[in-house]
Amino acid sequence: MKIHLFGYSNPVGQSFLELISKENNNLDVNLYSKSKRDAIYLDLESDELPKNFKIEKSSILVSFAPIWAFSNFIENLDKQKIFFRNVDMIICCSSSSSITKRFSFNNFDKDLSKRLYYSEENIKEICLKNKIICKVIQPTLIYGNFGKYKDKNINLLRKIIRISPFLFLPDNVGLRQPIHAIDLAEIFYNLIIEKDNKKSNLKDQNVAIGGHETLSYIEMLERIKDTLPKNTYENFCFFIKIPNRLFFFLTSPLVLFSPKLYESILRISINLSGFKTYKGKKVFRFPRS
Repeated sequence: MKIHLFGYSNPVGQSFLELISKENNNLDVNLYSKSKRDAIYLDLESDELPKNFKIEKSSILVSFAPIWAFSNFIENLDKQKIFFRNVDMIICCSSSSSITKRFSFNNFDKDLSKRLYYSEENIKEICLKNKIICKVIQPTLIYGNFGKYKDKNINLLRKIIRISPFLFLPDNVGLRQPIHAIDLAEIFYNLIIEKDNKKSNLKDQNVAIGGHETLSYIEMLERIKDTLPKNTYENFCFFIKIPNRLFFFLTSPLVLFSPKLYESILRISINLSGFKTYKGKKVFRFPRS
């Protein structure tokens, strides 16, 4: 079986490659990138395909690249029908933001949700037309590092906690369902194995998924703080709860300068959970090291 992998320069992509190397030597992987020397050159957002580009029989396309770039690539493949004759399955990574940010009031998040949604629908429509199994994974908050590749979510919160003597938080916070990069890589790998065992189908194209733990926002911050060195200034931050109305009143001037930042603060009190739960082979307590 041939795997064509796009967008692997991130913690999830690297975890996926490591998983394949450990678990299954029968999977042959082609890597694509527009910047890495060890990969086949490919610009997903270009309308031109490389001259030597080919897809072997029984191929699976896997993407951790921005879904709008991958959608453009799939559209270009669709124009040249010969390629899809050899594609059995397409698995791509999107984001639960296509759901949770759909009704945002700031234009950045609203446009992001719309871009994610239309890219997902475009890929699914092309797959249905060509009778290709399609899985669009919509993960929640992704975290976890892999070598030089760092996540931009938990690491940012960890940095804020390290440099802040205290943080004001609303007393009624929302829920989160963070998922580790390794767990997300396992989901992709398992879908490939299920397909190989003929357990997959054309239904359930969207898979909105999160980690096995559901935590309140403040509990998530406390767990992150617990990973910092004890009895040092880095672990000195206090979380101070104040009434929700007072918290949002104090932060409201931000709406004049950065509606996007203000809405991200509003989301502290919103539940971004309730998605399908993934439990890996080993269950780890958040945050998984």
